[in-house]
Amino acid sequence: MLNRRQVVMGALLAVGAGARPAPADAQDYWLNQVRVSKPWAPPTRNGSRTGEVYMVIENRGPDLNRLVAVETPVAERVTFVDEEPRGTIETVAYIDLRARREIALRPGRVHLKLDGLKQSLTKGGTFPLTLVFANRQKLEVRVDIDDRG
Repeated sequence: MLNRRQVVMGALLAVGAGARPAPADAQDYWLNQVRVSKPWAPPTRNGSRTGEVYMVIENRGPDLNRLVAVETPVAERVTFVDEEPRGTIETVAYIDLRARREIALRPGRVHLKLDGLKQSLTKGGTFPLTLVFANRQKLEVRVDIDDRG
């Protein structure tokens, strides 16, 4: 039986060719049959060394894959974290992206943590984020900085 950390969320990715961003106003990004929607980060205070990133990822394909890494020039490191209902936060090695499923990376659940911020995240700004999948394919998205949460 798999535990919560082993099954760290379900939804996304089919192996294939290139990535393509959707029109800017759509906030959707595609990598074959994988769709990433509405990536956003809340603003940070001046001098803050950490931040969070949220988004929705959908795997419209028939195969499982994993989100294994994330890169951005605005932070020294990006990790996957899982917030438990009791308030504990655990780092996880990857996020399983199950076939024909959607997963929401959101506050209070699995999401991305930016460590070692090199700049404050200012409301109204954006920054690039590159998602790296187990099949070594990459998808670059633009993260909006706002307070949706």
